Amino acid sequence: MLLLCLVLTLSCGYTSVLSADAHSHGDLSHASWLIQLSDLHISAHVHQDIVPDLLEFGDRVVSSIQPGAVLITGDLVDAKTRVEGSLQNEEEWKTYEAVWRHLAASADLPAAAILDLRGNHDVFNTLRNTDQDLFKFHSATAAAHGQAAAAAQRVWVHELQPQLLLPRHEQRQQQQQQQHWRPRRDKRGLLSSSSSSRAPSEQI
Repeated sequence: MLLLCLVLTLSCGYTSVLSADAHSHGDLSHASWLIQLSDLHISAHVHQDIVPDLLEFGDRVVSSIQPGAVLITGDLVDAKTRVEGSLQNEEEWKTYEAVWRHLAASADLPAAAILDLRGNHDVFNTLRNTDQDLFKFHSATAAAHGQAAAAAQRVWVHELQPQLLLPRHEQRQQQQQQQHWRPRRDKRGLLSSSSSSRAPSEQI
């Protein structure tokens, strides 16, 4: 489980986030604040300390910063059974709703200022816009914009290319191999079909 809190300062009509003059005089009147929380994984079975921590976060941090918006990115709930299974649990979603409402109340924000986005756990074993799609019933998006808008929200999952996960020296080595590789041709000038003639990244 990962709980990430990111506090951003956004400039209003200024190129820089805060001018040097604002820093020197402590003038934050032109700054807007955004708080991001990610991967809450609210669960009925594990991570029992996360909800009290979130409520305290609202009382102590959100209320002090008074942000203009709170961004909550999935996974909002854990949606796991006690064993290695997945299942949308309405109690988890009700708890999540109580959490975002508490965060909103901590800064006197409307539901529209709580920007929540689904993660893959939030769509386990469910189809969008069905009775099992609990995001459309308990999310801030649903409260602010209606169930249809919440149901229409998609989840985008991107797979990183393997080379992005390699250490840098291995990436450089692979790039050098590809730069020096030339396809082999037979006597007729046709490309060879042997596996040894493949580029390093194409070899199995």
